[in-house]
Amino acid sequence: MRPRLHNLISYSFAQLVFVVALKARLAASGTTLSMFALIAALAWCFHFARRTAESAWVHRYGKPSVPLGDVITEYIYYWGFAVWNAFALTATAHRDPPSWMALLGLAIFIVAELGNARAHRMLRELRPSGSTARVIPRGFLFERVSCPHYLFEILSWVGFALVTQTWAARAFLIVGAGILGAWAHTRHVAYRNDFDGQDGREKYPASRRALLPGVDATIACNWNLLPFSRVTVSGSSRIEPCPAKCPVEISATRPSISAPAGITTCPSCRTSVATRL
Repeated sequence: MRPRLHNLISYSFAQLVFVVALKARLAASGTTLSMFALIAALAWCFHFARRTAESAWVHRYGKPSVPLGDVITEYIYYWGFAVWNAFALTATAHRDPPSWMALLGLAIFIVAELGNARAHRMLRELRPSGSTARVIPRGFLFERVSCPHYLFEILSWVGFALVTQTWAARAFLIVGAGILGAWAHTRHVAYRNDFDGQDGREKYPASRRALLPGVDATIACNWNLLPFSRVTVSGSSRIEPCPAKCPVEISATRPSISAPAGITTCPSCRTSVATRL
């Protein structure tokens, strides 16, 4: 399926399914939405209305088609969460959060939506119509991270979760953040590979991170927060460069001098690296 058509269907139906489920639940129960539940419902509809409009008039797509498996998975993901969130907002057990928390969440949502829209507009202006050429994004939060549009999208759902205080919103945030984080990492590595400073190509800014300003896999490794972080053992060690040119130094270790060399993994891009100790 064409990416534009796929996104138009995905986003517009995420809004439609949510509204239909919400109205059906309210009609069945004979109740009305509380003030902050109504705000949350409007926030959901606004987000997906904006994403639908961007799919129609803003985005320029580099890929000619979306695989069928990805199409089905995304529809299940968005439309399933649309139903769950509608049910959660209309549940008899639902209670509004404290006003300060709901207003904080609404403020985060508004700022994140504006940032996401601006980042999408900037990405459009990087690529002429009909071109698949890749260009290093410049300006705005692109100076700090490779994918600010993903960061702002996550922040939108942080705000939504604060306003709703439902498990449906929290689950949508967690799953979405995982997906967007993985996409940001993939795009970040691709930028570094495409713009490696070789043969006249630009050099991708080394200080730029994938998703969070100032946070990268090197810091996580030094804090031993990753399962493949550095471990102190007896024997020898060696610092290996990542073959994918990630800005990470990989510490390869083995328990003893007599132990055979093995394979370790880059904590940034998961590329396998031979340990030549």
